[in-house]
Amino acid sequence: MCIRDSVSGVTQTEGNFTATFRGSTAEPGSLVTTTGYYVQVGKMVTATIDTGAVSWTGYGGVATVTGMPATAKAGFDFVGSFYSSGGLFESSNNDGIVCHMDGNSTTLDLRAQDSSASPTWSPSGIDTIMFTITYFTA
Repeated sequence: MCIRDSVSGVTQTEGNFTATFRGSTAEPGSLVTTTGYYVQVGKMVTATIDTGAVSWTGYGGVATVTGMPATAKAGFDFVGSFYSSGGLFESSNNDGIVCHMDGNSTTLDLRAQDSSASPTWSPSGIDTIMFTITYFTA
């Protein structure tokens, strides 16, 4: 749906996108995908996902999510909230992970909030991932 304010000229768009979870060194035969929801007001995008309970078996290496709904503005980094229900990532980062997007990208990655290191997958079964991020487009 697209709404345009005739006075200010600001456009609001909202809809769904498909988020695909990736691993840099190992991936299962069928990648985990989930439908996310986004709202874009002018150049500001807020996107959120909730995978529900799914199996993460087979993932390894650095975790990323592809398919974000719009390209982030070049020259900036954007950070958002992140939640996982279990020990999906190496234990040294389980006390604080944030989601992150580099400028000029549609890929989201994860960062340890205390060191900016990229947490690696360490899945042990069925867990839930949720995140929300707000970023700007060009």
